[in-house]
Amino acid sequence: MQSKIASNIPLALPANYPLVGLGVSALFILNLWQSSRVGAARKMAGVNYPTMLVTEAEAKADKKKHIYNCVQRAHGNTLEMMPFVLSLSAFLGIYNPVLSVGAVSAVVLGRIFYTVQYSSGDPAKRTKGFALIQYPGLLSLLFGSIYYAGTASLKHYTA
Repeated sequence: MQSKIASNIPLALPANYPLVGLGVSALFILNLWQSSRVGAARKMAGVNYPTMLVTEAEAKADKKKHIYNCVQRAHGNTLEMMPFVLSLSAFLGIYNPVLSVGAVSAVVLGRIFYTVQYSSGDPAKRTKGFALIQYPGLLSLLFGSIYYAGTASLKHYTA
């Protein structure tokens, strides 16, 4: 049995939906860049695979290992949020591709600042300026998706 939504809402992507692909590509490039930074920091600190993070004692004893942990966490934090950004971007792009790619661009730019500042070895610097750039992008993705999902749902169920 098909759901009422699935049977009554045709899915037609807007002509400018390919813009969403720019945001997705930017996230992929961000991931590659962060991965390369992790590899370089791993090599410089002499951290062998499969070690993900060094212990706190090792990081305190060796500045290079501390920086490795910072670089690794910056990348890990990005990976933790990426599924939400991708899914919200794909959904929002169905209704407003320009808002979607703009919001993802803000997220990517914020993550670049976050990564560079966190990689300094001073974790307290990681949020300097990044929140002013990334959070508007994340909130645009979230509330834009909620708005369009709510509007489409109301239209469907009140028609």
